[in-house]
Amino acid sequence: MNPLVARAARHVVYFALVALHQRTRWHSESERAGCVQWALDSIAREVDALAAPSDPRVATLWARLRGCVDRFDAAAGDAERRALLQEVASVGRRLVIAASSGSFAANVGAVVAAGWTYAQQLALTLLCGAVVVATLAYNAPVRSVVIGSRVGVTSLAVLSVLAVCLFAWLEPAGRRPFWSPFAVPPPGRTANGWLPRTSERRFLLGLASSLGAALVLLLAAALLLGFMSPEFRSPVTVVAGLGVFFLAAHAVDVWDYFDPRPVRVFGALIAAAIVWVSLGYTPDEPWDVRPLPAAPAHWIRSSQWPREGEGPVVLLALSGGGSRAAIFGSAALATIDREVPDVARNIQAISAVSGGSLATAGYLAARMGRVDARGYDAAMSADFVWPLLRAAFTPELRAQAVVSSWNDLLHVGDVSLDSLAQRWNDRTLPMLPVPILNATDMSGHGVTMSPFEPAAFAADDRAACKEDQRSEAAWVCDRDESHAIQDLLPGVDVPLLSAVRASANFPLAFPLIPVRSPGPIPGHAQIGDPTRTRLTDGGVRINSGVDPLYYLMLSHREAIRRRGAVLVVVDAMAASRSGAVPGEWEILATLRRSSVSNVQRLHRMMVTRLAAEFGGRFGCVRVDAEPSSLSGVPTSWYVDARERRTVRGHFQSDRWTAQRNSLRWTFDAVGAATPEADPALVEGCLARPSLQ
Repeated sequence: MNPLVARAARHVVYFALVALHQRTRWHSESERAGCVQWALDSIAREVDALAAPSDPRVATLWARLRGCVDRFDAAAGDAERRALLQEVASVGRRLVIAASSGSFAANVGAVVAAGWTYAQQLALTLLCGAVVVATLAYNAPVRSVVIGSRVGVTSLAVLSVLAVCLFAWLEPAGRRPFWSPFAVPPPGRTANGWLPRTSERRFLLGLASSLGAALVLLLAAALLLGFMSPEFRSPVTVVAGLGVFFLAAHAVDVWDYFDPRPVRVFGALIAAAIVWVSLGYTPDEPWDVRPLPAAPAHWIRSSQWPREGEGPVVLLALSGGGSRAAIFGSAALATIDREVPDVARNIQAISAVSGGSLATAGYLAARMGRVDARGYDAAMSADFVWPLLRAAFTPELRAQAVVSSWNDLLHVGDVSLDSLAQRWNDRTLPMLPVPILNATDMSGHGVTMSPFEPAAFAADDRAACKEDQRSEAAWVCDRDESHAIQDLLPGVDVPLLSAVRASANFPLAFPLIPVRSPGPIPGHAQIGDPTRTRLTDGGVRINSGVDPLYYLMLSHREAIRRRGAVLVVVDAMAASRSGAVPGEWEILATLRRSSVSNVQRLHRMMVTRLAAEFGGRFGCVRVDAEPSSLSGVPTSWYVDARERRTVRGHFQSDRWTAQRNSLRWTFDAVGAATPEADPALVEGCLARPSLQ
């Protein structure tokens, strides 16, 4: 084993391959001759710097290499010199192998050293590859769009094959020095390792053109797949973006390999600065709210709810969970309308979070005749990641892009909380359920957006139960404040889809919603400016709509005791499925499940208290899928056709048949005016549900 000869041979291979590669980029004969001459001179210096080795096999190859050097001056013409460089590269590779051979331990050490050198050479490519893999595996929105959908996996496979073909075209193994395991540039290449200065510009232009060609091909493939089917637009755009990121990292590695300057160090510093600035500067996007028109009354007063009628008052709570929750919630509402019409006619309030809020807006649009059943279904199934991706490359703001796409599908741009309140107060119009859409402020307080006046949510009951800290009710009541949007922004009307945006303001996908109140916000005294806050997804606090309905029923005790109430909890959450035993890396998931468990315990205590309060005049029914059936359906704003069928398939299952029968029985039993409590009326909501 002769490490000095092996290192010199790697340098020789490097110079030969660089010249063979770069010579094809020159247009004039003089430039090509200068490139070849640079390589021949560099090889001669490497060979002359070492004495002949003692090992016979290595010495034979070394002598052959010296013979090639001796023929340099006699070589005439471009073809003969190119053939000579190819021979030098071939002999140099064999010399690297021969000079690196030795004992088993020495061979292992040489392989490890070569692998480490190669890893350093590909450092940025490997790092960014790891980032891409981690993004696909652990970033929930990206994973759901790419890995969580069949079209996403197809897009990944197609573009991966295309990327491999691009690498084979741009970097054929054994021909270009960067990919050759035998070529290593000499240290301190400032003097003799870089091609003549004119080639640096040519090299960078060639590198940029190769990357540009790869980018064009990837985007062309993305456009072609997107043209074939709209379902491909988001997955293929995300995959293409990750592919361009990976190729750009590889291009920087190649640049750094040939350039003696610390290209990767400067590139890493610039990338870190860009990330730092982008994370530290997130411009606020305006929230579409409007001044209230001049009118004597705008909100639904406590005395105006519920509407008189036959049968119990029905209240629905729709959970969050992106498009999965929107599809599940809309399917539940449409199926109840179709299969249990008596219950549907008595729905007087729907409290929702995130994707459930979009399902609620779609249900109101359907009840108002803005969309038919097919349009309602299509609106909930739409790809809402695409407007976000489109907004990243256009002047359109992200939130505005998504809200516009919602309005294009639901046609409720003129509907607001104030107009819904006026419609409720107009008894000549058919009754619409009152929507209660839930968001969270940055201090963890709940924010309800609804046509109800704030006093409708049991303000007196909250104050009373907070005074008695020894009772169970004190634990059920919020320890901090929850706000109505009218408290934060008095004199302001919120369009229905703007309220949906606040409730479904998925963190990092949408910008936070800035809110500035005319006075200090209760519970914000510890903040520098207690008049300002921001709103995000309602699921950050409690991923269900049960909380406001609990207080709404307590503030209308007499009406509920007179007519009865049925709470329908529509839950689109899912239990994760895994065959592995949880380990230390699952600690974050454990903390999250602990939070979900606490919320479910709170719900059970709320249902228990409502049952104690109203006896046989209160019932609760839970509508949810089989615990693990939805585990493969992502909670982002994109699901493919197969996943949509999985979600809707629940409403053709035996489980739904049992839930529908339970809903009918509970509705009839509560309406029978039996004051005695019956545990069967609430047992479905008191059962321990699965964790997400």
